Amino acid sequence: MQKSIKINISFWIECLLTIILFILSIQNQTLLLITMCCSLLLIKQGEIGVVKLIFLYMMRYFISPGIDFEGSQLFINIMKYVLIFICGSYFLYQSSRQWATSKVMSLFVFGSCLLMTIYAITSLLTSAFPLVAILKLINYFLPLMIIVLLISQIKDFKKLIFWLAVYIELLIISSSFYINQPIGKLLNGYSFQGILNHPNLFAIIMVMGLTLILVSINYQRQFIICQLIIVAIGTYELVKTNSRTGVLSFVVCVCLYFLLMNMHKRYKWLIFGSVVMTVVIIFMNPFIQERIKAFLVKGQRSDQALYSRYIQIEYLMDALDKYPLFGGGFGIPVNNTSLDLLNFTFEAGNIFFALIIFTGIFGLICYLIYLVFMLFIVQHPFRLTIVLFISTLLVNMGEMIMFSSTNAGIFCYILWGIYLKEGMELQHESKL
Repeated sequence: MQKSIKINISFWIECLLTIILFILSIQNQTLLLITMCCSLLLIKQGEIGVVKLIFLYMMRYFISPGIDFEGSQLFINIMKYVLIFICGSYFLYQSSRQWATSKVMSLFVFGSCLLMTIYAITSLLTSAFPLVAILKLINYFLPLMIIVLLISQIKDFKKLIFWLAVYIELLIISSSFYINQPIGKLLNGYSFQGILNHPNLFAIIMVMGLTLILVSINYQRQFIICQLIIVAIGTYELVKTNSRTGVLSFVVCVCLYFLLMNMHKRYKWLIFGSVVMTVVIIFMNPFIQERIKAFLVKGQRSDQALYSRYIQIEYLMDALDKYPLFGGGFGIPVNNTSLDLLNFTFEAGNIFFALIIFTGIFGLICYLIYLVFMLFIVQHPFRLTIVLFISTLLVNMGEMIMFSSTNAGIFCYILWGIYLKEGMELQHESKL
């Protein structure tokens, strides 16, 4: 039986102050700098405070230009680097004895360093820009390891889950005011992006965020009805983004959630039967079929619906022709047109395509082994938080964000950290 999380008044005071600072920060540069200084008070909470700040600045970076002022992203990017590389490293140094003696964290660091070394060697051998490839490797693996290790030192990871869920709920609620407003569809006038700067990004955050809210419901019993209503609103917003990968990913996550959650079998069978009946009704209803078809083709002709994927496949085939085994270097595009250290979005569009382009077939196999290794370095891997881990992989099937360590990749690393942290606790309990 899961213990319910007890939330005290200080939690809500912190949330209120954070919301006020967040609103002030989008007014002008002066207020942004003032709120950035004030936000550093969270560091007094230790590792969890640093993780909170990293997440908040990630979300602040994504605010729509229709709401935010111009030129804010430079300061936010600098702050993210300071939090990850300076503050994060400092706290990890202070707690090095604790995480270094953890079997789970030791294996995680070993596996990550080994994969980084393999990619570094192959990039040095095959890439025309080996230095850029090495820098991009460091820029991916170090933030990943720092964030996961920080979460490993948090005393109660369930409180972090609830804290994150609250801020995703605030994102859903605030975005709902723009559903019928031009700002809500600022990028293309068709797909919903909420208060964020891109519909696909909003869809990614929604998939991982809604899954996180569902997991948080399993750990606390205070606001279930309100949370379920917010999940319903968030699901509607996700559909309005017109992200096919996002919607399908969330459906998979919900199915896995109900399979793994602590529920009597008869209720699971009831839910399963309801889902089957819903699918049957959908396939029997011509109107619903037409709406689904329109969603899948995004208003285009059916032969144009997958046009972007055809382009990505062309890049993939080009990469396989040039360097099939070891790729062209980590983060190096096929045509070498974008060598920006932070740019991973140029042509891959899919994590597996990206791995083949960057690291070849050998690198793809190594990464798949790495993922399986991450899943099974803990005892009882098939528990509820594995849904969080899987959600990070599913969203990367449509938008390749995993290697963007100062972008939405941060959210992926946080969810990895939660999964591994719970595994650490279960392993510790089994020894007692």
